[in-house]
Amino acid sequence: MNNSITAFLKELRQAFPMLSEKEKQFYKDISNSVWVFAEQNPGCTKEDLFEYFGEPKKIASVYYSNMDSVTFYTKLNKVNRVNWMLLACIVFLAAIAIVILYLSYTASVAAHKGTAGINIIQAFFAPSLYKRQ
Repeated sequence: MNNSITAFLKELRQAFPMLSEKEKQFYKDISNSVWVFAEQNPGCTKEDLFEYFGEPKKIASVYYSNMDSVTFYTKLNKVNRVNWMLLACIVFLAAIAIVILYLSYTASVAAHKGTAGINIIQAFFAPSLYKRQ
């Protein structure tokens, strides 16, 4: 029984792409209702929960359809901004990793040539001083 309830609640949580305070409260209320239903109906299955409450995606769809359009689009824009910020951070970190790898490579090439005394930063910012002749 517990597994069917937790699976239902997990699907319900995943059906909400964004959780503001209102969605968290809505989820908490439905979660409490599900546990009350489970206490009143021992041995209930996931299908029983679907039949009584509806499918999780349908619950989320009804919740968002009852929301005014301005609030809904504001929430979607916020999710999009967060996704773009995450993407920008990933690209920035990848660029830093590439620079570090390049600096390490130039330092190892310089060390192999016998100019091991140069600094990695010097090799990056003044590469013309350390080119092959």
